[in-house]
Amino acid sequence: SWTVQWLLGKAWHALGDAQRAASALERANEIEPGHDAVARELAGVYLELGRADEAVSLAEAAVSTEPQHADLLANLALAYLIANRPEAARKTIDAAIQIAADDPVSQAVRRVIAEVQDGSRPAPQNLMDIQTAPPKGNPTWGQRVKRLLQRFQR
Repeated sequence: SWTVQWLLGKAWHALGDAQRAASALERANEIEPGHDAVARELAGVYLELGRADEAVSLAEAAVSTEPQHADLLANLALAYLIANRPEAARKTIDAAIQIAADDPVSQAVRRVIAEVQDGSRPAPQNLMDIQTAPPKGNPTWGQRVKRLLQRFQR
């Protein structure tokens, strides 16, 4: 069943094997296409692996079914950023913040996008790049990134 594959994917991910996690989650997605939990997990693993275009496709599909879901929009914005589409990322995170202005994760994503656009941060190639090179003078950066990564690992 898809749940067995989903749980295997989460287990492999927890053990640090993103490639095996992706394989299990891909099987879960084949069995139960479009399931939001599977798509969210798989998109996050794809972003870790630098497979941003595939993550964008999954995130766009999720947003198309729930266009007013701020978390999904923030995930899509992050996928756009890693896929080197910073303008789409900015527009998407702005839409997420219009829905949930106080969401700290969306605010963190907005800051990362702004830093990439203004050149103070290199464009990330994968999800882990966001953890590197935090801006100077920002002591809560690590906390915001941890929340962002936890969102993809739910």
